Amino acid sequence: MIFNSIFFFATLSIFLAIYFAMKKKRSIKAKVVTLSYSYFFYGMWNPAYLLLIMTSTIIDYLAAIGIEVYPEKKKLFLIVSLTVNLGLLGFFKYFNFFIDSIAILASLLGFTWEPPLLKIILPIGISFYTFQTLSYTIDVYRGEVPAKRQLLDIALFVAFFPQLVAGPIVRAKSFLPQLSKEPIIRKQDIANGVILILFGLFLKVVIADNVAFRVNTLFSNWQSNGIPENWAAAMLFGVQIYGDFAGYSLIAIGIAKIMGYYIPRNFNAPYTAAGFSDFWRRWHISLSLWLRDYLYISLGGNRKGTRRTYSNIMITMLLGGLWHGASFMFIFWGVLHGMYLCVERLLREYFREISIVNRCMQRLMLGFVIVFTYLMVSITWIPFRAVTVEQGISMMKGLFYGNSHFDKRLIIDFLVIGGLFLSHCVSRKYDFLKCVEQNSTVRFITITFILLSFYYYSGERTDFIYFQF
Repeated sequence: MIFNSIFFFATLSIFLAIYFAMKKKRSIKAKVVTLSYSYFFYGMWNPAYLLLIMTSTIIDYLAAIGIEVYPEKKKLFLIVSLTVNLGLLGFFKYFNFFIDSIAILASLLGFTWEPPLLKIILPIGISFYTFQTLSYTIDVYRGEVPAKRQLLDIALFVAFFPQLVAGPIVRAKSFLPQLSKEPIIRKQDIANGVILILFGLFLKVVIADNVAFRVNTLFSNWQSNGIPENWAAAMLFGVQIYGDFAGYSLIAIGIAKIMGYYIPRNFNAPYTAAGFSDFWRRWHISLSLWLRDYLYISLGGNRKGTRRTYSNIMITMLLGGLWHGASFMFIFWGVLHGMYLCVERLLREYFREISIVNRCMQRLMLGFVIVFTYLMVSITWIPFRAVTVEQGISMMKGLFYGNSHFDKRLIIDFLVIGGLFLSHCVSRKYDFLKCVEQNSTVRFITITFILLSFYYYSGERTDFIYFQF
């Protein structure tokens, strides 16, 4: 079931009617109803894979209790949790990739081997809920949250439907306490939640779905693209994936808000980031924080010397790329971002003694850094979107070498790209969503504009991009 469908909103309306009919929104009965709808929401895709979510839930529920009850064996319980969760993720998402990679390596060494590839259907959202449930056992292991004795609470934490299949990745220490405290749901909260849903649908249906066809065309014609077409392909896909993923996140946050749950924001005008570390503080925030807290810091962070720091950055981003998919192009995407972060860190160390006093020069420098960051991030969208290694490498080369003829059709492409970039520039200084929530006139104009856009400019419906991860 997907957010941009009439069937979803029909079933959601029935669920919310039942939910709000209950006096206590955090009672066992309300939790059972919410969990049941969450399982229904996920099971509409493939009921069999509900067993995977239930397995992860039970394993981590027992592992967390074991960590707390038997502290002398807590490392063993954590290993069990990591092995089961990462084992399931590895089998369903990476088995064929690694087997095929071994076959390629064998052929390079002069051996012939036909790998036993399996017909595996990737469970939707497995990367998201795996990281989410792992955060619980790791936090219990670190002593940051107590182990829950109510299995129902852990099951709802893992399977909570708004962000189940594409995030944001919610932490146990922020979500579980919400299950124990009865929320105060005001009309204003419900109205704000509806606004977030509408704006998320606008990003998906009007922005992402409308540019999807053009992006597919540009990437399909990769062999004949000139320099302008390759830049348009990279930057327009940046528009598509932002509208698609940020749209999903806003819908998830809005639905949760209506129900009295808080889910943190996942995007903050990422295309006006002033540097690559700033980009990762603004793009897919829940994943970047997860990688920082549970991987980068666990590897030693920046506490074990300069060489180890750069090594930890590269490992973190490489695995971050692999998290997105079983492909050499995703690994390359992660490596590129790792290199960006390492070079940025090196330059900051080198120039940290230099300060610019003149305000005009400060603004010019900030503008330059923002544009440079945006262009460099746009380059990385090619390997992220490329279907094959050959296509990815060819299009990346084509950003700098090849035919420079400018087709008139690209004018609209770059107007769309420029429009999103400028909107992010405004959002860097002004929180538009907060303005909509607080100002009734702006709210009325915005909602009217969004509804008219749905009617006149809805694109052909497509699945959310991050469903494949």
